[in-house]
Amino acid sequence: MKNSGRLLLQWLPLIAVGVMAAIAFHYKKYFSLDILLSVIPPQPLAAAAALMGLFALKSLSIVFPILVIYALSGLLFPPVFAILVNLAGTAAALSLPYGLGRLAGTELVEHIFQKYPKARSLRDFQQHNAWFFSCILRLLGFLPGDVVSMYLGASKQPFWPSLLGGLLGMAPAMLAGTFLGDSLGDLSSPLFWVSLGGMILLSLASILLYRRHMKRHSDSSRSAKEDPRNRK
Repeated sequence: MKNSGRLLLQWLPLIAVGVMAAIAFHYKKYFSLDILLSVIPPQPLAAAAALMGLFALKSLSIVFPILVIYALSGLLFPPVFAILVNLAGTAAALSLPYGLGRLAGTELVEHIFQKYPKARSLRDFQQHNAWFFSCILRLLGFLPGDVVSMYLGASKQPFWPSLLGGLLGMAPAMLAGTFLGDSLGDLSSPLFWVSLGGMILLSLASILLYRRHMKRHSDSSRSAKEDPRNRK
């Protein structure tokens, strides 16, 4: 009974995420700016609370687009307040799947590797400190952010460095989405283009750094295999 309860506890996060992802996918047509804007309460505090609920939903659904929430916040609030709301919401969206991953344990890591084969390369990159590891994964963007958070929790990466690195990696996309919403879709907004340009440059730099690291790791592995001292 203890083993069954423990197994259920470990798989409960995956079941919850699967159910939420299915619901979000089924109702994805309702996740547009126009529809969400029509149901958000007009009072600032109530609107901020509703956005926090959307961030929580996003963290459990995987398929929910976080940029829509960033833009919605930019539409509803002045830029400074919108950034603060989006920052708090992003922290919540990073923390919830991290906690689910921590609860699920190492079994979740293997499940992620099976569903996302690209994730296997994370083990080679995990030797870096937690905040850098978390940050560059957000900038690379080759895995859904919620999956990254669950992986960090399941692999027992320290929480605060993982959270701070995640916030830093998400910052360019958050700022671009916020300023796009603030400009009401006006693509001539200089703040939007500066944020978008910064997001693209950081992503490209992260890709180059990642490829350099993987090449160095591959060369090191090859040298170790060719070293006569490692041969029996």
